[in-house]
Amino acid sequence: MESAHIAKLFAILKATSGNPQGKSLAELAAEVGLAKSTALRLLQSLCSLGYMANEGSGIYKQTPLFRQLASGFDDQFLIRSAQPHMMELQRETEETVNLSEDRAEVRVEAMTEVTLAMARHELSVPLLCDVLDALGYRNQSPRTSFSHLTDPRDDSSRMLVGYAKTTLWADMAHVDPDPYVLELAAVDSCRPDDIIVCAAGGSMRSGIWGELLSTAARNRGVAGVIVDGAVRDVAKMRSMGFPVYGLGTSPYDSRDRQRVIDVDVTVEIQGVAIESGDLVAVDEDGMVVVPRLVIGQILSAAWKKAHDENQVRDAIQNGMTATAAFQKFGVL
Repeated sequence: MESAHIAKLFAILKATSGNPQGKSLAELAAEVGLAKSTALRLLQSLCSLGYMANEGSGIYKQTPLFRQLASGFDDQFLIRSAQPHMMELQRETEETVNLSEDRAEVRVEAMTEVTLAMARHELSVPLLCDVLDALGYRNQSPRTSFSHLTDPRDDSSRMLVGYAKTTLWADMAHVDPDPYVLELAAVDSCRPDDIIVCAAGGSMRSGIWGELLSTAARNRGVAGVIVDGAVRDVAKMRSMGFPVYGLGTSPYDSRDRQRVIDVDVTVEIQGVAIESGDLVAVDEDGMVVVPRLVIGQILSAAWKKAHDENQVRDAIQNGMTATAAFQKFGVL
């Protein structure tokens, strides 16, 4: 179902909410700005689903069934239900897609001009954490230390940022009948600017990421890899210049020791949930996860905070006290 069609259905439901007397076709069409023929088709669809009823006199009302369903729709239910459709719409249109505050319509807004390239060079994980904190997302950074294991430059401070592609790993101690199947499928299904997240529970049983997977991932446009575990072939990956963050190294092959058991599922690293499509970033300060429905909002706010911090820094360098600077700018 197209997003515009969904928005029109929600608009009609909104127009009839809180009105036990109901409204006529003409009233609804005028209120939501639709032709009568279009409004009638939508009303007929809602009636066939049992969410609206035609009282016979041309008056349309919400049914008890819809009111019962709506009473159970909390914010998290709506977000979980809308996420896959909104994410696909966002990718197709290259626009930021949000739920409106009254939850009555899908709203498409102009995407913030903060690109991934801009974020990579100007933002940082602490900045993103600060903005997430301010908006109530206070558990978005795993409390573990990832090292940039393959950076050939003395420039490890530059942030790796992109869209999560999740893989869930498990230790094993038997012969794998189908080795490497899911990790290869995960790499082959990646898109440009993805970051492969290997959620291995911190296991150092083997080096689950190496040179050949890096070569295949780079060919798919993958921005880098974050491994909650060990990697190998570090020298070769470093010579490629392919960003790999991990907990450490192990020379052992993953075959018959560890394997991917699922792809594109919700994974956790140190209690922080990560879903495919979330924005993930990592630098020398740590890792952060930005939920996909607020990516544009968070990047825009982080960009503003970076600008505000520059003003504070300049003011202090020009002699202003730290207390006075905080009182003036409200940023620390």
